[in-house]
Amino acid sequence: PGAGAGRESEAGRSWRLGTDLVTAAHVDKAISTCENGLRSDHQSTVLLNVIGATYTLKGDFGEAENYLLKCLQTDPGFVPARKNLAISYFDSGKYNLAVPEFEKLVSAPGESRSVASLFLGIIAEKQGNFSKSASLLGEPGGVVDQYPQALLSLAHSLLELDQAQKANAVLMSLDAMPGVTGPEYVKAGLLYSKQGQYRQALAELDMAEKVDPGLSGLAYQRAVVLDQLGRSREALQVLKDLTHIKPDADSLNLLAALARKKDELNLAMQSLRQAALLAPEREVNYLDFSTICMDYENYPLALEAADIGLAHLPGSYRLQVQKGAI
Repeated sequence: PGAGAGRESEAGRSWRLGTDLVTAAHVDKAISTCENGLRSDHQSTVLLNVIGATYTLKGDFGEAENYLLKCLQTDPGFVPARKNLAISYFDSGKYNLAVPEFEKLVSAPGESRSVASLFLGIIAEKQGNFSKSASLLGEPGGVVDQYPQALLSLAHSLLELDQAQKANAVLMSLDAMPGVTGPEYVKAGLLYSKQGQYRQALAELDMAEKVDPGLSGLAYQRAVVLDQLGRSREALQVLKDLTHIKPDADSLNLLAALARKKDELNLAMQSLRQAALLAPEREVNYLDFSTICMDYENYPLALEAADIGLAHLPGSYRLQVQKGAI
């Protein structure tokens, strides 16, 4: 064999070793191995593609795109690189760049059409084009039932199109799917909550807690659902625990509302004070605090709260009205 065949063989060995290392989750070793292979064949599409895809796995989307674009410059018809580039754009939130790449794959042979339709459907849902999303994700022979994210996008789109029965049928299949993440269970819970199905919503949040106990926002959503189920005491305790460890404005506002319902006035006012410190730009903190003071006829404190709010938000019409009422 000639010298060209030797170089090709070396690149092939680097590709096989590199893909094995990716499978074993040794991504940095995989990249260095494939880059070494490029020294013998710097235009190897298979090596450029696997390096780009591996950088996507690492979350280094800039490097991923550099290698994948170079691969496609060498061979514009190399479908695996086109697919990986589109997915890299998608993962980095560059939907305006991802869409045309996926659209080029719709006419490609094999599974590329199904994959492209899946991602285009998810993007359409994120952009609020629910009819397009439902059409793409509901195509016969699609792969939606293999991807929780796509299934949730389809369920959300169907709900927005007033097809609740179909949406619930889609959602019910989520619990039987492997590899569902905590955030995906939370999204399912929110979709059930949107329909007033709070028991099912709580079940999804319980699953999220099993998968990812420290998930940000989970405790807050759990408190919201518990309150809707009439379990306000439990919701109150969840929020007390949450705001003691990691306070945020949303949780403190809900804690104040629940504390007020339970006549825990000091807790409500303390929570609103803390919320105003964390998020001074939020009008509701000052309005709620001032309203509580008015309800208990503490007008000087109510006026002080409105004035502090107007110092931060001088253009607030509602705070001006509140001050006039006081």
